[in-house]
Amino acid sequence: MSRRSSSPSPLGHVLFGPADYRGAPPTSLVVEALMVACGGVLAVGGAGMVSVLLGIALEQAQAAGIAFAGGLVLFLLVARAGRLLIGGVCVLGLLLALSVPRATADSIMAERGQRQEVVVTAVAAGNVHDRYLCSVRRDDGTPVPVRLWRGCGSAVVPGDRIGMVLDPEGRVPPRGVEGRGPMWTLVRCLLLAGATSLLSFMAVLRSYRLPPVFPRS
Repeated sequence: MSRRSSSPSPLGHVLFGPADYRGAPPTSLVVEALMVACGGVLAVGGAGMVSVLLGIALEQAQAAGIAFAGGLVLFLLVARAGRLLIGGVCVLGLLLALSVPRATADSIMAERGQRQEVVVTAVAAGNVHDRYLCSVRRDDGTPVPVRLWRGCGSAVVPGDRIGMVLDPEGRVPPRGVEGRGPMWTLVRCLLLAGATSLLSFMAVLRSYRLPPVFPRS
């Protein structure tokens, strides 16, 4: 493995990493890149999935995944990987951390959720564009402690009936019924996991630098 020129690193080295080798990368570097890519994605996704399965709130499950995504980004920063690749891993890791708990909750509801109709008592505009939140109650008058956005919209008015899904074990909060099933969220998570893993692999692979050579005295 021959050394490259000791001239200052161009901008491409800063953005994408120096990849300071010619030909095939060292085997040890490939193994390290695979371990970081696979381990990082499994940690980010696994933290969110396990948290939901343990009954932890969705926001806290997402926070656990975000923490592991931050750890992956920190490792790449310490390894002095390319800044552009690190930024991509940061964005994709964040999206993965937010998506996995939702996909897990959707799968739980699709498998054992119980559907019932509830009565809308109030409709309010949510913080997200074009999203509305419906306060609802059961037929016996018991209010549902969470507001529903699935199945709620600008055309819904108090007194209307909308669908709601309940988790009999109480691990996932009640939610409204929407047309799309859990398959879309699962596919999105798989795509995000693959993209995050690939970008992490490339970031580690291209972070290799030859040790500096000091002139002999």
